[in-house]
Amino acid sequence: MTTVKMASIKKIGKFFKSKKVIAIVLIVAVVASIFAFGFFGKKDEKTGEVRTATVSYGNVSKAIEGSGTIAAIDEYEVSALSIKGEVLECTFEVGDIVEKDDVLYKIDTSDMERSIENAQKSLEKAQISYNDTLKDYNEIMENQKVYAPVSGVLQTLSIENGDDVNNGFVIATIKNSDEMKLDISFNSDDAKNIYVGEKATVALSSSYTKVDGTVTRVGTGDITTNGGAIVRDIEITVTNPGAIKEGDKATALVGNYACNNEGVFKYSHEETINAKVGGEVYNLNYKQGDYIEKGALLLNIDADYKESTLKNAKMSLDDAYDNLERLYEDMEDYTIKAPIGGEIVEKNINKGEKIDTTNSNEPLAIIHDSSTLYFDMNIDELDIVNIKENQKVEFTADSYENEKFTGYVEKVKKTYTSQQGVTSYPVTVIVDSENKDLLLPGMNVSASIIIEERENVLVLPVSAVRRGNVVIAKTSSKGVGVPNKKATTVNNTEGFAPSKEMNFEGGKPSGENKENTKGRKQISSEKGTNPSNTLEGKDNPYLNGLEIPEGYKAIFVETGLSDDSYIEIVSGLNEGDIVVLPDITAPSSTNQFGLPTGGMGGPMGGSPMSGNMGQGRPGATGQNRQSSGQNRQSTR
Repeated sequence: MTTVKMASIKKIGKFFKSKKVIAIVLIVAVVASIFAFGFFGKKDEKTGEVRTATVSYGNVSKAIEGSGTIAAIDEYEVSALSIKGEVLECTFEVGDIVEKDDVLYKIDTSDMERSIENAQKSLEKAQISYNDTLKDYNEIMENQKVYAPVSGVLQTLSIENGDDVNNGFVIATIKNSDEMKLDISFNSDDAKNIYVGEKATVALSSSYTKVDGTVTRVGTGDITTNGGAIVRDIEITVTNPGAIKEGDKATALVGNYACNNEGVFKYSHEETINAKVGGEVYNLNYKQGDYIEKGALLLNIDADYKESTLKNAKMSLDDAYDNLERLYEDMEDYTIKAPIGGEIVEKNINKGEKIDTTNSNEPLAIIHDSSTLYFDMNIDELDIVNIKENQKVEFTADSYENEKFTGYVEKVKKTYTSQQGVTSYPVTVIVDSENKDLLLPGMNVSASIIIEERENVLVLPVSAVRRGNVVIAKTSSKGVGVPNKKATTVNNTEGFAPSKEMNFEGGKPSGENKENTKGRKQISSEKGTNPSNTLEGKDNPYLNGLEIPEGYKAIFVETGLSDDSYIEIVSGLNEGDIVVLPDITAPSSTNQFGLPTGGMGGPMGGSPMSGNMGQGRPGATGQNRQSSGQNRQSTR
């Protein structure tokens, strides 16, 4: 079985557009034909034997060639930023295989520990400062609103809306007139029998009106009156019916104990309201003498406070916290771990050495992850449209003469480079060979991307197929039909061989393939086709100068995929048929232009693909081309 891969098929249409170039090519070809005419199809002068080949089954593939350099899928330079200290531990050497997160280095952390201790102290100070500032801020925000501490009458009110007050300024006084307190004396012996909470009957001296009260305080000290009586003070609280005023007098009876003398009423509660912040007064809706409920908003003060003070304290606290966190994170960096699994390929720092990465960019070590290898190929813009992901890639390495490797296209990148008017695109190839362990990063490779493939098909050496898909063969096959003897010669200025549509059988084209027709005409027939499938007659343009050995005949075949060496035979021949190869010492006879018709492939040869000669475009770098790679022989 033969495996065939396509050679370069880049078009040279631009090159042939020049009339001068065409003329030069024709002149050179004519001269060559003069010397070569008459040698094609003759016996090999050295051996005296006709050179032949056998039709067999094989695999045919078309590929685009290029080159690249093997690289590891991942490479990591082990480094440690802003680290100073002595290497305390280092247990690996170049060539060792390490796993991800394996400890590579341990660095002395004495300096870091001192830095962390200082940072902790700074954080504590910043926290205290912020707490104090926040407390002051909250108090100021709270004290901007002034509420009545008790229910009562505004006895005094010393400010108006728009006034500026300072911290501590007396704003107002409130006296609670809902409840009145009566301070009254009882004989000491009687007072000892009176207790707080006991009910009392109070009689107003001015009107003799009686109201109920409650004992709210009993004095514990004896007092001697001007009359010589020994008494104790007792406080009785009564609900003001509305007629009691501060200074009114009354008597009281607690149980069976009567007071020693009249007592005097006073308001139960009196509060002085002071400003607790400085600022401008607003939202004051009360006047002096107004009654106000406990908890009611008396006024607001627009405090003179800069919020930036609190913001600055918060920023200082955050900075101190972040600094400590950074130091803790940096402390972790003093234990250096492998960022990836792979092989140590370089080691620059050893145990006992001191490092200072603030003054050096040199990596401590380098790790290659060679579990996956790849290389990039630069593909010409004319070929990139044929490249798809997962296409098979075959390649060889310069370091191994007899080893073959495989891979697949992982990615076709959209980035490009342009040089001398030629654009190319990078294609990434992943290596998947079983023998990939032989490859090392940095090795140069030559690769072929398989873009089309035929398996288990009939193949021939491409030189066996002459112009017009004519084959001289020892076969029982009658071919696939031939053009008329008087048919017009193909106009093939671009070097294309007749395609499937030129195969005639029974007067009609035998195929529907319409490809590769640009720049040439189909064969026309004036009187139909030759009823015979063999090519006969000296006036047939495909038979000029052909010499057919005894036992052989010329037939027309249908071809498929081909390269510079081999061609697929779609129909017209059978496995085991013998075909004549041209004499390697000379080309064939000439066609109607007077040019050698050969059969050796190339621009003037008989390969159907010979129009694409493998030449690069003007300015091309030649980094890649469509090619066959290597041919392999095998049997079905």
